Amino acid sequence: MNHATIEQSKEIYDFFLKNRDIFPHIRKDYLERNLTKGNVIYEDGVIVVYGHYQRKQRLGEVQAQRGDYIIHQILNTEKGNGKAGDVFERFFEYIDGNLWLCVRDENERAIRFYEKVGFEKEGKIYWKSGELPGTVFCKRKFDFFR
Repeated sequence: MNHATIEQSKEIYDFFLKNRDIFPHIRKDYLERNLTKGNVIYEDGVIVVYGHYQRKQRLGEVQAQRGDYIIHQILNTEKGNGKAGDVFERFFEYIDGNLWLCVRDENERAIRFYEKVGFEKEGKIYWKSGELPGTVFCKRKFDFFR
């Protein structure tokens, strides 16, 4: 996996700025913190910002376990080229835990993509004091806690 460097922060941040309709909450300092931690993949035009849980973590109605991973953001800078699925598969092979993500229910395109690459719906999550419903997805390597 090609982890992005802090020197690539402007280039990567510019892609998020071009997609403000999808990522209105992404700030430069947030991206730089994740770059410094080594939690940003930048490969084949696909950006993946992820985390690695050091303890159990509640995600809406479900709970991720210590050692699991979460995708915070994924952005294909060249939409429709099929690279996002390839990068997802390589990332899943790279990690050593289950992989979680949360998505707004209105984002039907993303939901279709996540299901296509092997994620399963695990539960519900709500943002903005319950006004914004979402779905929690998981792609499992280990099924110990299910």
